[in-house]
Amino acid sequence: MRYPQAHAAKSGSIPFALRGPRSMRKVLSVAVAAAVGLAPTVMFTSPAYADPAVIQVSTATATEGGDLQFTITRAASPDNLAVSVSLSLAPGEAPAATAGSDYVNSVPSSVSVTGTGAFSRTITVRTIDDALFEGSTPETVVLTATPAGGSAIEKIGTINDNDDAPGYTITSNSPVTEANGAKAVITAKLDAPSAFETVVTLSTTPGTAATGAGRDYTDIDPDHDTITIAPGKTSGTLDIPIGKDNTRDSAETENFTVNASAEAAKVAAPANTSAQVSIVDIDPLPKVDIDDSAETDGSEADGSVAVPLKLSHASDKNVTVRWDAGAPAAKVEGHEPATPGTDFAYPASTQRTVTFLPRDVEEDASISITDDSLFEADEDFGISLASPTNAELGTESKLDFTILDDDSGEKPTVTIETASVDEGNAGRTARTITAKLDKPSGSPVKVNYTVEASGTDPEDASPVKDFVAKTGTLTFPAGSTSQTFTVDIVGDTIDEQNTTGDGPVDGEFFKVDFSGPVNVLPGSAAEILIKDDDDKPKVTFDDIKLPEGNATTAVLVPVKLSNASSHALTFEFEDAGTGTAQSTDTGVGGGDYTMGGATIVVRPETTSGFGVMLLNGDQINEMDETLNLSLTPDSDSDDYLYSSAEETATVSIDNDDKAPELKINDVTGQEGESVPATATVTGVSDQPMTVTVTFAGASVKGAKAADAADFTNPGNQTITVDPGTEPGSQIPIADVLLTDDEANEPNETIRVSGTSLGNFGTVLEGSVTIAASDGGKPEEPGAPTITTPAAAIKGAGNATISGKAKAGATVDLWGAPFGSDAKPAKIKSVVANSSGAYTFTHKISQGFIFQTSVGELVSKQLAVRVTQVPALTATSPSKGNFTVTVTGNPKAAGQDILVQSWVSGEWKTVYKGKTAGNGVYSISKKLTSGKSLTFRAFVAGDTGVGILGGWSASKKVTVK
Repeated sequence: MRYPQAHAAKSGSIPFALRGPRSMRKVLSVAVAAAVGLAPTVMFTSPAYADPAVIQVSTATATEGGDLQFTITRAASPDNLAVSVSLSLAPGEAPAATAGSDYVNSVPSSVSVTGTGAFSRTITVRTIDDALFEGSTPETVVLTATPAGGSAIEKIGTINDNDDAPGYTITSNSPVTEANGAKAVITAKLDAPSAFETVVTLSTTPGTAATGAGRDYTDIDPDHDTITIAPGKTSGTLDIPIGKDNTRDSAETENFTVNASAEAAKVAAPANTSAQVSIVDIDPLPKVDIDDSAETDGSEADGSVAVPLKLSHASDKNVTVRWDAGAPAAKVEGHEPATPGTDFAYPASTQRTVTFLPRDVEEDASISITDDSLFEADEDFGISLASPTNAELGTESKLDFTILDDDSGEKPTVTIETASVDEGNAGRTARTITAKLDKPSGSPVKVNYTVEASGTDPEDASPVKDFVAKTGTLTFPAGSTSQTFTVDIVGDTIDEQNTTGDGPVDGEFFKVDFSGPVNVLPGSAAEILIKDDDDKPKVTFDDIKLPEGNATTAVLVPVKLSNASSHALTFEFEDAGTGTAQSTDTGVGGGDYTMGGATIVVRPETTSGFGVMLLNGDQINEMDETLNLSLTPDSDSDDYLYSSAEETATVSIDNDDKAPELKINDVTGQEGESVPATATVTGVSDQPMTVTVTFAGASVKGAKAADAADFTNPGNQTITVDPGTEPGSQIPIADVLLTDDEANEPNETIRVSGTSLGNFGTVLEGSVTIAASDGGKPEEPGAPTITTPAAAIKGAGNATISGKAKAGATVDLWGAPFGSDAKPAKIKSVVANSSGAYTFTHKISQGFIFQTSVGELVSKQLAVRVTQVPALTATSPSKGNFTVTVTGNPKAAGQDILVQSWVSGEWKTVYKGKTAGNGVYSISKKLTSGKSLTFRAFVAGDTGVGILGGWSASKKVTVK
């Protein structure tokens, strides 16, 4: 074909047309262009064969989600003719983009190119952002532009992926409980979809779980076991079989590791990962039993027996169990129990332990049987399983086994080996006695024993006191030649010396005898010595210190031994005569003690004996005194004592009586009277008490102090209370003359006090009261006189008051008790007789102040006191008893009482006390029958109320 010259000149190209397949056309166009040195263009001819128009198409590039923009252009030319260009869009070569998922095919089917000017048209293809990893190589589409009547132009559109490679993980359904058909599901998961097929290769690494046939899980074949995740998918799975292995695993939960690897170009780093799978074991602890095939008997000659043991199922751990031997569960008639360690070997528990290695279910317990030459019965013992580790005992964990005997022999003889036992010092001590067989027996041996006294001789021990008698049975297990039993030996500290001097070993014997032998011959009875381990006793003769007391008391003088002797020990007990105390009654305070028996005996097996002396207590104040005693063992006792030297002891008698007390009595008198000042003695002494008494006007109990002119002071008076002066004795001091003056005065007092010389004894002050006076005016004419026949009546009774008044006058009697602040009260009235005489009687039980009056005319005051007249009874109501009763007159509760007895020519105070609530004092004592006593009693007065103390008549009593 020839082309117009003009076109060639203008365009610089030779237009030609190519026909044929698109790929061929493309190749030829490039070749022709190269041959002529031109850029390739395609010339399209119009139907009228006008000048072809040169159409150009650009390539396009975009990142997914953006637009591909192809541009169709034609240069300006006056020769341009209108042309229609058909368009089509198709996937490019691999990797080819896919319409609908990678791009939207919205290209128009054609475009029209018109006009002679420059032409440009953009064709836009929308790409799809698909969130799908498509690798680093872009995908392509091909835009084909075909001018009418011309050849197609193909341009490539490149779509770049904007998605990162997905990461991935693997997981499992862990934990998985083992079971038939159980499986671990391994899941590989991408975190984003991929356009590629993702292959995850798996392998396993054992942990605590084990792989293999019949084990915990089935291992993975890394050449075949993969997970393939299809393009666009995000996960895939693989199953790993989990086995039911019927084995107790090492741990309740075991594990293994699944390793994963993927193609690095298709996944994000890291390409390798792993997951752990846990398997939960459901197999219980295995049970360990004795197998049913175990033998139940065997001969001594067999040497050993193997006891088969089995586990109910295997364990991944070592299983241990110990076999123990004991009594059989069932007793077989004629059989004897076998003895561990003798009839069969019985090592330490660690050597009786059977171990099942992991997954082992059968083992044997081996027991060595002793082949002896003894005659014995068939012997049984029980085998029991115990202390399993990593297992439990099953229901068949015990077995009785019989050792069959094939020997014969003779009976042994039993004897006592022990010759002596220690005694000890206190309580019961179990001492071991050993019995021996002269040879071993293949059968158990039994024999009864009796522990009893050997006899009644001094060297024979006494049941209960020295030992405890008993009976019992000794059992010698087969093969044993020695057995023991205990006897309670009663320890003491008694010296049980059998001979004097240095004799043989001291002690006492008891006996052990045999009876009721079984499979044994009894030996002779044995005597066993209880060895004495005690020293000869040492003697202690201690000093004694005790108060004197007020009556005769028996004093036990102890002799003490450091420990007892089995012999009676006799001592001479005497008064050394060198003390200050007196055994004779030679004066006041004499007769301090009376010696008792001349010997003291310490009985066998005791540690003390007592001498007796009488301590004659009294109420006499005296110096502390001593009595020296001597103690000497007699000749029969010398050899049984540590020392036979004389011992001495001092008895100190402490005085417990107070020094005498002198109480100055209160007294009341009228002006013009001479009042006797007296004192009452309390207590008695064996030495004189000297006091100085003084008189001085002073206020006593709130009364007015008497002036010097109110009385005549007798001056200082020295009074001596002689030794032995009885309590309650009235001691005269001096008479005090009360001045009768004409002053109208109230009661006035004179204090009478004293001081003991040598600080021995005490003086309690008293007072003289001058009764209130109207001034001592001369009696008015017609005033009555007043007098009494007794200034002190004996005991409670009538006081007689008499006097003179005007004949026929009415005379009133007034009075008030001593010690009362009350004014005199009118008591009664009488009429004076024709001579003016009158008389009153008035019953009083204490001192009284009387006064009479006739009208306004009043007599002087007159005091009448009461002297105690005690009633004493002394009786002997029964054999060896006597009773003394004292009642005061006047009678009152709380009165001080002294009872004296006539002893050795003088009165001695023997009892003191107070009257009870009924006003009576009573005391009962024991005394030797036939003895006679003479008593008298003193009841103290109370001068403050006008009562003077007094003695009773004496009474004699003979004890029945």
